[in-house]
Amino acid sequence: MQYGNNKNIELPPVELTKREIEILSLLALGNSAKQISTFLEISYHTITTHHRNIFEKTNCTKISELIKKALEWGLIKKNDI
Repeated sequence: MQYGNNKNIELPPVELTKREIEILSLLALGNSAKQISTFLEISYHTITTHHRNIFEKTNCTKISELIKKALEWGLIKKNDI
């Protein structure tokens, strides 16, 4: 798909929930699952479940690969990390 500036922009092949995107953003900032659970005031196990689901949906195996794809897809912005 092309937009006005003729750059090829890859759209995300999957849809992440708002919560998954929020957790992805916090992971990109370098937060651990424990830190995220404290910050969002939800269970550590809930965070690890979201984390696992994000990796499965995006077919990623490493956090660096996930962040790279998330930046390319526009799920997170470089200014945010």
